[in-house]
Amino acid sequence: MSEESQFRRQLKIKSGAALRLVKEYQLYKREEVDQKAKVDKMVAENADGWDVRAATRILEESQKMITNSASRYEAAIGDLKDLVALANEKYGLTMEDADVAAAEQTIKRSESA
Repeated sequence: MSEESQFRRQLKIKSGAALRLVKEYQLYKREEVDQKAKVDKMVAENADGWDVRAATRILEESQKMITNSASRYEAAIGDLKDLVALANEKYGLTMEDADVAAAEQTIKRSESA
């Protein structure tokens, strides 16, 4: 396997991993919003204290996972940006290359997350 094909393979792998982490982060953000609404509704309806505490613990866990997944996806995006820069410098690959274009699309998607 040539050095360029190994590089392309790494680019695809890093791009896929970064995309998965961005999706995971977005999922936890949605879960936090849903859980917050659930807790607020339970408090407004004077639900049982145990149920409210349990729902609050779930909300807190979601918030912790947001922090965790954000740091992981930011690291993955940083690695991907480095690979895209290297693709142009070392191999002369541009946005017209499908692998580089997919990586750039993943980077743009992460910026809107």
